[in-house]
Amino acid sequence: METDKISILEKCVAALELKVYGINKEAQASLPSSSLLEEVKQVDNNIGNACIGHPYATTLLSHVKLLDKLMDPFYEDYQPELSKREVILSAEAEIIGYAQQLQQLNEKWPALNDKYYSEIDKHTEEIEILVENERKQRELIKEQTEHIHTLLFRYEQLMLKFSVAFDTLEKEITVLEYKTSKKPEEDYDNDK
Repeated sequence: METDKISILEKCVAALELKVYGINKEAQASLPSSSLLEEVKQVDNNIGNACIGHPYATTLLSHVKLLDKLMDPFYEDYQPELSKREVILSAEAEIIGYAQQLQQLNEKWPALNDKYYSEIDKHTEEIEILVENERKQRELIKEQTEHIHTLLFRYEQLMLKFSVAFDTLEKEITVLEYKTSKKPEEDYDNDK
């Protein structure tokens, strides 16, 4: 049964090679000459080792293993082909998402391997202290801002009271000036 799987796999790989490389014999000559099974195991191990510690990649690999199991022609022969397709298609969006995340990880890989980024663990405690200090400063600034708003509101209310008081005072002064500017004769005439 194992030899049947290997021969089927070799036929699939040969078909893929034909699609990728065409009939060009030079490209086929550059393919590894060791056993196909060993190459597949080595690639699987390399991918598994590279993805250790990356949760998305690990999840993606679990889906790949599930897909590999579902695509196995000897996997539950009684299971209809339609249900296999449904399982594969139901995971399609998730697999595309994981592939995009792996692409983003690949694009950012040089930055992740930067020596400064790798030394960030050494400075974690300092960063946490700085973040805590920044949070305290923000809270202090917020309290001071609220206090300033309260003082500005009180100042505005006081200025409004002064404005009303000065307006009233100005009216009283105007009335007094008018009364004092009148001649006494006019007052006498008005009394009659």
